[in-house]
Amino acid sequence: MLWAGRVLVAARGLPGWRLRLLRRRLRRLVGPALFEFADVRPEMTGSQVTSVFITRQYQDRKTQRFKPSDYQGQLTRGLTHEPSHREVRKLIKSLRQLSQAR
Repeated sequence: MLWAGRVLVAARGLPGWRLRLLRRRLRRLVGPALFEFADVRPEMTGSQVTSVFITRQYQDRKTQRFKPSDYQGQLTRGLTHEPSHREVRKLIKSLRQLSQAR
């Protein structure tokens, strides 16, 4: 979920309340583990985001800090179902809400 880190980098100029809302929606979308991997410091650029993401993922494999269910957000659940399934509708709604967080 490198794009989650890029979304967070792109959201740097948002007011505090919008940033908190975006972070909450993004966490729900990708799951707690992947969100934590994607969470970046404000001074990071695109290539640094990728590097940090890969490093955090490697470290978690060694420590097993997250449960397998922590890797499943709405995105994972929505992509494993038929287009007419309830999870897909929830995913579409979440993506729409995330896109409106300007």
